Amino acid sequence: MSVSDESAPRVETESVLALAQSYVELGRRLSGHGVAEILQTLTSVGTRQVAGAEDAGITRFHRGTLETIGATTELVSSTDKLQYTLLSGPCIDAAFGEGMFHTGRRVA
Repeated sequence: MSVSDESAPRVETESVLALAQSYVELGRRLSGHGVAEILQTLTSVGTRQVAGAEDAGITRFHRGTLETIGATTELVSSTDKLQYTLLSGPCIDAAFGEGMFHTGRRVA
């Protein structure tokens, strides 16, 4: 006998396969690396897996200082530094509020 939950979200097979392949790739790439390289890999793979993502980074608050780690581009690092100076922006909101923030499309 099987039970079906009609309210459960349906996941496309291709999405599950892509996610599984990403985990395999992560496992290969992270083996034997340090923290900085692991975080760089996580953000790089993350931008490929999140629809519409162009860049990513991780804001860390450590010993009273904000810093960007694992940035995929220099644009991420420089934009984050500006936010840290102003104490305002999506990275500040994510670090001290919601935990994760999607900024939408950037304007060149």
